[in-house]
Amino acid sequence: MTNPRPLHIAVATRAAAPQHGYGGLERAVTQHLGALAQRGIRCTVFTQPADPALPPPKAFGGWVDWQTVPYRQRQLPLRHNAIPDRLLHYPRFARTLGAAIVAQHQITPFTVVQAHGLAGLGYAEQLRAATTPALPPLVLNPHGMEEFSRQHRLKWLAYAPFRHGIRRIAHQSARIIATDRALLRPIAHWLTVPAAQITLLPNGVVPEELDRLVAVETVRDLTARYQLADSPLTLISVARLEQNKGLADGIAALAQLQEALPTGWHWLIVGTGSQEAALRQLIADNALTAQIKLVGALPDHEVHALFAAADLALVPSLYEGSSLAALEALAHRLPVVATTVGGLPDKIIPGETGFLATPGKPDSLAQAIAAALAARNQWQQMGEAGRTLVETDFSWASLAASYEQMYRDLAGS
Repeated sequence: MTNPRPLHIAVATRAAAPQHGYGGLERAVTQHLGALAQRGIRCTVFTQPADPALPPPKAFGGWVDWQTVPYRQRQLPLRHNAIPDRLLHYPRFARTLGAAIVAQHQITPFTVVQAHGLAGLGYAEQLRAATTPALPPLVLNPHGMEEFSRQHRLKWLAYAPFRHGIRRIAHQSARIIATDRALLRPIAHWLTVPAAQITLLPNGVVPEELDRLVAVETVRDLTARYQLADSPLTLISVARLEQNKGLADGIAALAQLQEALPTGWHWLIVGTGSQEAALRQLIADNALTAQIKLVGALPDHEVHALFAAADLALVPSLYEGSSLAALEALAHRLPVVATTVGGLPDKIIPGETGFLATPGKPDSLAQAIAAALAARNQWQQMGEAGRTLVETDFSWASLAASYEQMYRDLAGS
């Protein structure tokens, strides 16, 4: 039996963890790379330079190489990754990435090119302009399709160039990844591609790696730092402090439930973002400063230690993709109260792994939290069910095998 052909994947992405931060996309990109490396698949990642204040890129035992191109051609006083910043810099950056991929392919041929979101625009244009089929096929992962959300009219209008760009990439792609069942129809509709071109491959986690991040001494230290030792109920959310994460609805819902909540409860919100001041004011207005704490950004080992110290996870998003935070909470055996957006209903099964609420409706969220509290004697059982679901359906070990098969199918065709 002959050995299968070695695979070499080019990956185009705006960002990856840890060198560009720890957002959901950044972590999903890096976990995907690590899972491919475990299967002996070589990857060359094309992205922006690393932030010198953050840890360096991961090489995964030499299986992953990194090539960078500048993200900003002009230095202007724009908030990093805000819509004006992205409108000005992202398309040119993506075209530079595409040219770099083609140039490197002439030296070290790639099997497949995988693009995360608009980072694939330049390579898609290279494919469209190619006169011979010498370039490798393109796989697009559009992630949560936030550019197509109509929740905010001004944002919808501002994102018009991005929607146009994503469609152009999709029309040059051999496969388009839907990271959740809820995205199958929107991808076919908004990107105007046939359903046969779409492959369901969720983002995942490595449960064993998450377990290793939890140290008993760190849990003890954080329990003391946030005064959780005597807390009868600790909720946790890991999210950017942005409007689409629905944290204001969480505050409103918990304010409604104050009489039903046990004395001394806490909600820890891990993350930073543009809404921090507004959220602090809302917490103060509802007299919840002692209970709700915005703890800022934390290193990974502290985030996962807090998951281990918590009782219940809260994901009140107004818009969401796969929600890596929900997956990580389930992996840590926490029941999850979440909204019915994006891929959350694929993971949060009412009464089995958590409870669901209508997005943007604090009353509905309060009812879901109340239902969770009423079922507290079942939380351990729900936690085990959540962990089993992650290991079965959302573990990178099994997802990487599906990715490899897709890459080999494309290489063969």
